[in-house]
Amino acid sequence: MGPLCNAATLQRVVDHVEDTRALGADIEQVGPQEALFYPATVLTGVTPGMRIAQEETFGPVAPVMKVSSVAEAIGIANPSELGLIASLWTRDLASAWRVGEALQHGTVNINETSNYWDQLAPFGGAGNSGVGRELSQWFLEAFTERKLLVFDLGDAEHHDRRPEGGW
Repeated sequence: MGPLCNAATLQRVVDHVEDTRALGADIEQVGPQEALFYPATVLTGVTPGMRIAQEETFGPVAPVMKVSSVAEAIGIANPSELGLIASLWTRDLASAWRVGEALQHGTVNINETSNYWDQLAPFGGAGNSGVGRELSQWFLEAFTERKLLVFDLGDAEHHDRRPEGGW
């Protein structure tokens, strides 16, 4: 596991973990914090009101939240303003399909971590995690604004409307 990109990112990770600690979560860490290296961290007892459940952390932290139903999980995931990638873990293909469709995220990985990324697939999020898709053939749509131009190429002196005439 590599270092975080800068001191501001490290501070955000520290703040998110400390917020969960102050609100009663249990914290398991593997390794020391040294410079920009933050230890792999698992948080249990996370609730929807904690900052780590509402903001992007971008650090080696896995928040675990218990839910009693699929509907509850979707109800927690969808109101978020952040919808880049969701991970869904199940052995039931029918449930995976229904939940994957219900999650309002740019990508839903089934039985795969949110770190998985296929460079040939369209990539982008929902909400404040991005607009449009990049990569694949859809990237042009994200960076293109279509426009229609209508000209009347004739006038009182030139009635030839062919593109190659009337110049």
